[in-house]
Amino acid sequence: MPSIRQTASGARLTLEEIRLLTTAVAHEEDPALEVVAAVGRGGQDTTEVILAHGDRAGESFLTVVSVDRYASESELRQLLHERLRTQRRHRQ
Repeated sequence: MPSIRQTASGARLTLEEIRLLTTAVAHEEDPALEVVAAVGRGGQDTTEVILAHGDRAGESFLTVVSVDRYASESELRQLLHERLRTQRRHRQ
């Protein structure tokens, strides 16, 4: 899988990099997931990513995932996969 990271390793990820990474992981987990926002908080070291999902019954829900902007791309991918899978299990 190609790297999304454009900043130097160990540098803080940009909001755009986090949005792109979250979009890629979300589509791997469920193509119906859509990233609707990535908002910095806590002095910009943490970002909250908001994803929306609409199901076939017309119901929709939001998922919010907080990520550390200094984490590696592989750490973020793992975190996002785990959180989205947990969310999916709770919906079932």
